[in-house]
Amino acid sequence: INSIIKLSDLNETQVNRALLWLREKKVLNILEDKKEIIELDSNGLLYLKDALLERRLLNSLEKPLSLQEIKDRACLNDDELRISLGLLKRRDAIDIKDKVYLKEKGKLLLKIEFAEEKLLKKLPIELSNLKNEENFVFSELKKRRNIIKVEQKIIKSISLTELGNKLLLKEIKEDFLE
Repeated sequence: INSIIKLSDLNETQVNRALLWLREKKVLNILEDKKEIIELDSNGLLYLKDALLERRLLNSLEKPLSLQEIKDRACLNDDELRISLGLLKRRDAIDIKDKVYLKEKGKLLLKIEFAEEKLLKKLPIELSNLKNEENFVFSELKKRRNIIKVEQKIIKSISLTELGNKLLLKEIKEDFLE
């Protein structure tokens, strides 16, 4: 439908009405396919541009730092700091004592792209097209606020009927209005 809108200079409502009219006249068939599309939400767009919270914290740890120093260097607020510390602690990337220290696994993580970062770059994508390992990442990102959202989309496909194909071959010289 989007391609018809672009080619015809009609709006979506006008195109839909025309297609329904043509379907009623048995000129074409309309197939509707409902799909779940994963899209970036407001924080997802921000993280794609500026980096995930945990990546920003990790990048700031060239040397052991206090929590306040991390907040300043990584530009994190208190909630973001708490979340990113928890995520990196769970990955065994950091150690928290009087200061926050980067562990060996954290040094390795600095060199690679997180699975979450890879998935964010792929969006939008159809939910059913996720690979097995991406499903886990999707469920983890879904738990976090406003990173991704799942939108229900209806994809319409149009095909000509036998009558439609016959009409296509006819030369129409006048405008006809019903």
